[in-house]
Amino acid sequence: MSKAELMFIPEQFAAAKPRMDYQLLYVDQEMREFLSKNLSDGAPEAKLRKLLRAMSKRGLGHLNYNLDLTYTAQDTFHKLEGNCLSFTNLFVALAREAGLKVFYQMVEVPPNWDGGEGGLVILNNHVNVIVKLRYKMDRLVDFNLFEYQDNYTTKAVSDEYAESMFYSNLGVEALQRKEYGNAFWYLNHALALYPDIDNLWVNLGVLFSRVGMTDHAESAYLQSLLLERGNKSALSNLAGLYYTQGDVEKAEAYKKMVSYYRNTNPYYHFSLANIAFDQGNYQETLTLISRSIRLKQVEHQFHYLKGKALKALGKDKLAIKSLEKAHRYAVYYTTREKYARELEAAAG
Repeated sequence: MSKAELMFIPEQFAAAKPRMDYQLLYVDQEMREFLSKNLSDGAPEAKLRKLLRAMSKRGLGHLNYNLDLTYTAQDTFHKLEGNCLSFTNLFVALAREAGLKVFYQMVEVPPNWDGGEGGLVILNNHVNVIVKLRYKMDRLVDFNLFEYQDNYTTKAVSDEYAESMFYSNLGVEALQRKEYGNAFWYLNHALALYPDIDNLWVNLGVLFSRVGMTDHAESAYLQSLLLERGNKSALSNLAGLYYTQGDVEKAEAYKKMVSYYRNTNPYYHFSLANIAFDQGNYQETLTLISRSIRLKQVEHQFHYLKGKALKALGKDKLAIKSLEKAHRYAVYYTTREKYARELEAAAG
């Protein structure tokens, strides 16, 4: 299936009529009153501080985080729950209503190497906001700092891209509920909005695979690989598809590609190193994290884990050297402060 074939509507999905008129950034009267009560005219820097303070006081700074709840700004404001895309929609809507210049930003968080649920890709992983200020550096606003690490690649994206993510996530949530007709319409709409996101095609392929439309599933996975040849989910799903069809040669070829991209990804070895550390296998942790560092020298998380393993083995001087590297490579302020405190404690 190519971009030109998006108008294709499988017969079994034609009767489904999910809601398709969501307004991601709609601001209702109660939201406007909230802003009027808490914000006044002033410089963008002052407005941003007041907005964040007001959101925190109302409980909007520490909402009930749920990965599987994708909401509009309006729904997030009233429900006080959602995933990071929901929270980001809310902040973008309120900030723009207050006159601030803000943009969505995608953070390329490394893939989860445990396989996930049937190869699905949740597309809120990870999104935050850049606030443009007049006389200072741009300000990052992120409602899920636990996931965000500053050395990940980032890029500003359009509102259309964010809307595409929104409908893709609705499609995945419908898939998980086995509402396949609704899932099709949501994913189809997401692709119509922004067809060049490789993971959208993966999710469409998973849907087709689950309803037995294997030829269409194969085409969707292949389209994903045209956009991103190293997409792990597309490669894995194609390998599984070909095994099911008895085409062992093709299946093995894609399995080898999965292995290649996995083994050349530093975060794969990092995930294994974390598992080894949690199990108390500190020497194995060092072996695995050394592979990560060879592949990406400037990731502070790698050096921090190496330092923890060295400390657990009683090699305190080497542990301090690794912690110093972690501090050097960290960019985000709170992360650097954390490492600075640990270095001070280790030196004392």
